[in-house]
Amino acid sequence: MKKLLVLLLLIISVSVYSQRLDYSGYDINFEDTTQFVRIQIDTISNPNNVWQIGKPQKEIFTSAYSAPNAIVTDTINPYPINDTSSFIIKHIVPEMTGFCPYVAKVAGRYKIDSDTLTDFGIIEFSPDNGNVWINLLTDTQYVEQIWSYNEIPVLTGSLPGWNYFSASVAHFGPIYNIQPGDTVLYRFTFVSDSIQTNKDGLIFDNLYFQDWVEGINKIKNQFNSEIYPNPSSGITDIKFRNDKNEAFELTLFDSNGIFLFAAETNNSNKIRIDLSNYKSGIYFYKLLNKNNNMLSSGKILKQ
Repeated sequence: MKKLLVLLLLIISVSVYSQRLDYSGYDINFEDTTQFVRIQIDTISNPNNVWQIGKPQKEIFTSAYSAPNAIVTDTINPYPINDTSSFIIKHIVPEMTGFCPYVAKVAGRYKIDSDTLTDFGIIEFSPDNGNVWINLLTDTQYVEQIWSYNEIPVLTGSLPGWNYFSASVAHFGPIYNIQPGDTVLYRFTFVSDSIQTNKDGLIFDNLYFQDWVEGINKIKNQFNSEIYPNPSSGITDIKFRNDKNEAFELTLFDSNGIFLFAAETNNSNKIRIDLSNYKSGIYFYKLLNKNNNMLSSGKILKQ
């Protein structure tokens, strides 16, 4: 009953506070071969790369999350010693219209069976087609933004059941000026040391990639609004013309497009918001003139 109530409230908030959602997403389940064009098993840095797509037939990895196939550190044999093997997912940022410049996530299912700490997996993100690589598991600067709604996956030791991970890379969009048509990469790596443990290694299945923006009827900034101070450490004013004492409503979203709160004024030319209790990062606002339904939007950097 509680889950149903939360779902109903979410549906209501989306219908009230968003005009349109521009969305793109796809699943790589390793059965649909049309998605294989996105996958590159890196045999350049490691000619003996152990990642294989197929039916798992190992001691612990006996089946895929969605049968029959997954991507595994060898579908039959234990992972070898002194090995670093990677595969890369190539992702083209789609054309979308909205006021969030780039909202995206990577998610999926995994199992791990390895020597704890000495043998381990890595998930990395490149915002610029491979020039810069960001380790999503060990990044300390943006850890709260990456894993704000989920726990960091444990890619070492033994977790024989299927586990879920979901990482947001939305905040890297403004930092690296990611635009529609750009190529971003996701790299999945498994590293082993010199001790043979005869363990199964790492397996992924049902990898999911998503981009979306909160839309405003494809028309932005039908009137001007200003933010001061910006960047802000807490208190910020959104200023605009209001010569006729009209009603304005401001809605604020985080970098994932999640609605945070709304504020209104009927006779002022500014709305003051307090971000003191929110974490550092980029936030987006949408300002509506309720008398004529005109819109303005912008972003705020919270220090």
